[in-house]
Amino acid sequence: MGTGDGIYQRAGGKTRHFQGQNADGIPVFGMSVEANRVWIGSSKGLFVLLDGTISRVPLPPDVGTDVGSVFRDREGRLWIGLITHLLEVKTAPTGPDLAIERDWRLTQVWGSIHRLLEDRDSNLWIGTYGGGLYRIANGQLDRFSNDSGFLDHRPWGLLEDRGGSLWVGTRSGLARLTDGPAVTFGLQEGLPADISRAVYEDLDGSILAATVSGFARIRGKEVRSFTNKDGLPPGVVRGFLRDRRGRLWINAESGVVNLKTSSDWPSSRARPSPCVPAHSRSPARIRDGRPLRIDQ
Repeated sequence: MGTGDGIYQRAGGKTRHFQGQNADGIPVFGMSVEANRVWIGSSKGLFVLLDGTISRVPLPPDVGTDVGSVFRDREGRLWIGLITHLLEVKTAPTGPDLAIERDWRLTQVWGSIHRLLEDRDSNLWIGTYGGGLYRIANGQLDRFSNDSGFLDHRPWGLLEDRGGSLWVGTRSGLARLTDGPAVTFGLQEGLPADISRAVYEDLDGSILAATVSGFARIRGKEVRSFTNKDGLPPGVVRGFLRDRRGRLWINAESGVVNLKTSSDWPSSRARPSPCVPAHSRSPARIRDGRPLRIDQ
């Protein structure tokens, strides 16, 4: 788990806090988890976790140090999102070495690049703070903003569902983009709040939308909200993950909580996971050598 106080691992009922030189207490904004290493994005730079120790990875001085997202695509390229810079990187099979192949400049972004998503057509979608939604397709960079009819210029959550629809969580609500007109969800449609921080597709195809006041489950035309009345801690929900035992883990502002879900959830209650720090940002897990991430 990536938190405001570094990287933690929860396994076998125990919690481990990874540390390293110049890496203690780093606020973690994004992770790319691999079988032999973890790439870590932080406001203090890019780091890598190797053999249980975190170390800093040097980046060119002109791109800054605010790494808001890290993502590995299907062709093996590593993408590193900073403020106005998106680095397309080639990495060695092991170790911390990397080579920057291209620096994509997003000149209209005044905050960090904090969400990256590769769709089924290998297009890369880029969620920024203040610059709108970008897409790299066939080597071309395109921008979608509220000036061109998009819902908001601060897209925070990105998801492509099993049907091929693109879901975008923004500060003005949740949007589902298909070939036809966009469908939007907000307070009026049953979300706990308009600000949507992350989007996740559950096992049955339901869409879970994280907001600043809990989360919502969208199942067909039904929208059901879950808040502190259902046992969730108050405040921001940042993401989700369902484990192999069927438990739904919720990345909340006050820590990670486990929601024991019933067949339809109304009687479910959330319970905090012990010894897990608050402000978890990027929970991740490895299964069979493959990363399972909440936020991408």
